[in-house]
Amino acid sequence: MSGSSDRSAPRSGADNDDGAGGKPSGVVTLELKDGAAMGEDIGSSPDGPSDPVQETAPAMEQRHFQVNHPDSKQFRKEFCSNSVTTSQFTVCTFLPKFLVYAFTKLANFYFLVVAVLQTIPSISQTQGLPTILPMLVIMVSVEGVLAAVEDCRRHEADDIANNSPCQIWDPSSQSFQPAVWSQVRVGQIVKLVQGDQIPCDVVILGVHEEDPSRPSGECYVETKSLDGETSLKQRQAVEVTSAVIKADADVGLISGSMNTEMPNEKLNTFNGTFAVEIDGQRSQVAVELPQVLLRGSSIQLTKHAYGLAFYTGHDTKVMMNSQSPTIKQSTIDQQINRMLLFVLFAMWSCCLIGGVGGAIFDALGDGDNWYLGVYYNTDKSLGFGHYTLDAILDFFSYWILMSSFVSISLVVSMVLVKAFQVYFMQANLHMYQEETDTPMKVRTMNLNDDLGVISYILSDKTGTLTDNVMQFRKCTVRGKLYGLGQTEIGRARLRRISQGAPKPEEEQEEEVNMEASRHVDFKDPMFQSARESCHGEEHSTEVEAFVRAMSVCHSAIRMARDANMAPPSTLTQPTVQIHAAEHGELSAASPDELALVEAASFFGRVFLKRAKGIMSVAQGDEIHQFQVLNELAVSYTHLTLPTKRIV
Repeated sequence: MSGSSDRSAPRSGADNDDGAGGKPSGVVTLELKDGAAMGEDIGSSPDGPSDPVQETAPAMEQRHFQVNHPDSKQFRKEFCSNSVTTSQFTVCTFLPKFLVYAFTKLANFYFLVVAVLQTIPSISQTQGLPTILPMLVIMVSVEGVLAAVEDCRRHEADDIANNSPCQIWDPSSQSFQPAVWSQVRVGQIVKLVQGDQIPCDVVILGVHEEDPSRPSGECYVETKSLDGETSLKQRQAVEVTSAVIKADADVGLISGSMNTEMPNEKLNTFNGTFAVEIDGQRSQVAVELPQVLLRGSSIQLTKHAYGLAFYTGHDTKVMMNSQSPTIKQSTIDQQINRMLLFVLFAMWSCCLIGGVGGAIFDALGDGDNWYLGVYYNTDKSLGFGHYTLDAILDFFSYWILMSSFVSISLVVSMVLVKAFQVYFMQANLHMYQEETDTPMKVRTMNLNDDLGVISYILSDKTGTLTDNVMQFRKCTVRGKLYGLGQTEIGRARLRRISQGAPKPEEEQEEEVNMEASRHVDFKDPMFQSARESCHGEEHSTEVEAFVRAMSVCHSAIRMARDANMAPPSTLTQPTVQIHAAEHGELSAASPDELALVEAASFFGRVFLKRAKGIMSVAQGDEIHQFQVLNELAVSYTHLTLPTKRIV
């Protein structure tokens, strides 16, 4: 981000805050390597575009729809409704789908085969009655009841989501009418209220403006339900429509059509064109990801906004990324299947030995061993030989006799244990959040065994498994290092090279300093001396420009605070505390950005707010304003660029 000169006079004094060389105050320019400034087009050259981001993508299939015409046949046939389903079964499909799942378990399938074998009189020892069938029915029935209960809970969650309230623009009454999420259709305009989740993927047409005469079209969105990030992200309404929509009644002035790419699972990209018609004047604008809000996110710091639905239901990006409902097996179930295979192979080996041994005994016998009760098969008409048939029949007879190798009671016990686990986990007070009245909910009983089981640990950054807090401790200005004390990495290095850890009094001093500021742990008298021109006017100007850059080159925002709450503990100076109490807490996209902005506040330059492209920074009793000229937002595209392109 780069800012221009101060725009307003200070409240007291006449400090123009000018930089060296007569440059306007507050000018901070971020440069790219090879001397390319932020305002230059680094992706173009005489030989053509070289930036991979600017390469022309191949033509993709698009879909077209009209704005505010959701009752046409096109919408009913081509676009799905906004109703979503995450359940696995319905009343009609429960029995066949569950039976298929139940007998994919090796134990269930094994006992089913044994029950079938028991009905064959020639090999059965139970007169053709499947004696194991009642226990198998009980076992499968218990699993079915538990699966039905779990799926009912999913149906309840789906009903809550599909019947969540929202407001949809009604062209006939020229007003917003109350509705539910499942009634939203592609092409309708939805009113989004602060704090509520967004019902579908929408394009931002306008936002509530504090000063309608100077619309900015800016709003902030929280996407923690999508990517787990609690920091707010800035979004921008379509410029043509945001300048027109100042109240609910102005939504009726918007008409036109929109072309979008086909629904896909890519959360970080979107391309579309919006042909807007306002009071008979048509204009076509490009729509990209900064103008889009995704289902499941929520707007913040904005009273309300207006969005045009373009993806609904299972076409939304978040639903495209979700897997289709499947019946899952736990790790223990998979291990049991492998162990059962080993047991079955051992049992089949015994059956094979018994069958072959019986055939050999049959072949060698002469019929005189009447006391054994053996009735020899003397039928010679079978083509493959009666001894082979005897071996096969004996094999299956021994299988039925040794079917207890696999204990059916063990399988039933495991199912009942999982059912009791669900009860105790959901009734556990240690897993209950009193503030939000949220108990633990078990949605898939089969996965109870996998709780707490860790096979791999994948950590892409600090915060996945830690507190996700960065501290500002050291800095360099023009090659000169400032900041005393050791970082955690420095302490570990000293221990590795056997130079000893910091002295107890040094550790105690650092702990005291850390308590004063959670995001800033900086102590160096030389830094303040450098700011006061003790090391030369030129170096003092550079140090001051460094602090000013930290206060304006960021995307952080101030969130509203309760007036009765104490100021944040991260700010230590009295004047800074006053400004923080007035303008709220900081919210940044990353912990390192938050640490840099808090460090600027620690050094006396407090970021207050941003509005309409203007950033306000307090220094003592003075307020300076900086105009945002450009912003390089961190995105997936930038993260995948070659490292030589961006500093």
